[in-house]
Amino acid sequence: MPDQAGLGQGPELSRPSALSHSNRRRHNVDVRERDEFKAEPTDDTPAPFRLNRIMVGLDGSDDSHRAATYAADLAKKTGASIVAVHAVGLLEHVGNAGAAMQTSLATEWVAPFRTAGVMCEHRLAEGPPAGTIAALAQQLGVDLVVVGTRGAGNTIGVIGSTASKLVGESTVPVLVVPRPSM
Repeated sequence: MPDQAGLGQGPELSRPSALSHSNRRRHNVDVRERDEFKAEPTDDTPAPFRLNRIMVGLDGSDDSHRAATYAADLAKKTGASIVAVHAVGLLEHVGNAGAAMQTSLATEWVAPFRTAGVMCEHRLAEGPPAGTIAALAQQLGVDLVVVGTRGAGNTIGVIGSTASKLVGESTVPVLVVPRPSM
C-alpha cells in the first residue's frame, strides 16, 4: 500500500537490486541483503584523499580574507599546513609596493592562520596571479588551492579573473570561497 508521498512499500522495495545483472558487472557492484551495496575495490581505486598542505591566494581584499578564514578552519580540522601566497603582478613593481605587500602578507593577511593556530608559511611570488599560483601549487605539491571569489581588482561579475583563470589552469583542485548571500 503506498504511503502519503505515493511511494510504494510493497514487494518492489524488497528486491535486492534495481540494477540489472549487466549493470552490476559494469559498475563492479556486489549486491548484499536488503539493498546494501558495496563497491568492490579495483586496481584503479584512488587512495583516500588527505589534506596535508593548503595553498591560499591572498591580496588583501575582503574576499581574500574570507578565503583565508575558510582555509584556516579547514586546516585546523584536517591538520593541514598553510602556504599563503601573494603573486606580485607587473603594476605592483612601481615604487615600493613589493616591500609593502611583503609586510602585509607577513602580518595582517596571515592573521587568520595564527588565530586558528595552524602552521603557515608565506611567499611573495612574481608573475601573473593565476599562472603563478597554479605553477607554485604544483611545484610545492599542495593538495588544495583556496581563493576568494574576487580579488582586489574592480571586477564586475560573479567570479573574478584570477579565480576563473586559476580554476582553468591549475592541476591541483581549487576551492573558490563564495561571498555570503545578501
